[in-house]
Amino acid sequence: MTRAALPARRDAGFTLTELMAVVAVISVLGGLAVVAIKDDPVKEASRKVATLVQEARRVAVAGGPTGVAETARASIFVDDLGGSQYRVSLYRYDEATLTWAYLHSVTFRPGIEVSASSNVDFTLDGNRLAPILAYPTQRKFYPSGSAESMTLYVRRADDRGDHVRIAVYPTSGIPETFLEW
Repeated sequence: MTRAALPARRDAGFTLTELMAVVAVISVLGGLAVVAIKDDPVKEASRKVATLVQEARRVAVAGGPTGVAETARASIFVDDLGGSQYRVSLYRYDEATLTWAYLHSVTFRPGIEVSASSNVDFTLDGNRLAPILAYPTQRKFYPSGSAESMTLYVRRADDRGDHVRIAVYPTSGIPETFLEW
């Protein structure tokens, strides 16, 4: 048989080189997606703190007005557990027992520092004002939706990466998050 007599062969499918190029491109895109999805632990911790603050405001407002003018209904506590571990807890004021009832808390993994200060507790640190941080710190929320003024700080213990400041203004009690240095 001569070459002219052979039936024409149609190329179907992909070459090995084309398949390897597609696999390489998919691998690179998958690697980029994993890096984009992996979140910074400071940002994750700050989201948890801001959520707890919002919940404290909801608990306070849901309690409704009291017979006493502006009795606090919810509170946030920030505790240093030692060993570079911190906890932020939510409490509700129980009028029947006149005590703070524990609702729940978030404990952060070692290496994430959470601190709080009122917006009036400052000291001179070199040339700038620095917040005075003390543990445990308590800040109260009221039925009107207002709160005691506070600033919460979330950062890595090794001081690398982002720092997040969560400000709670007294008139609204709603947290605002600021990414810093």
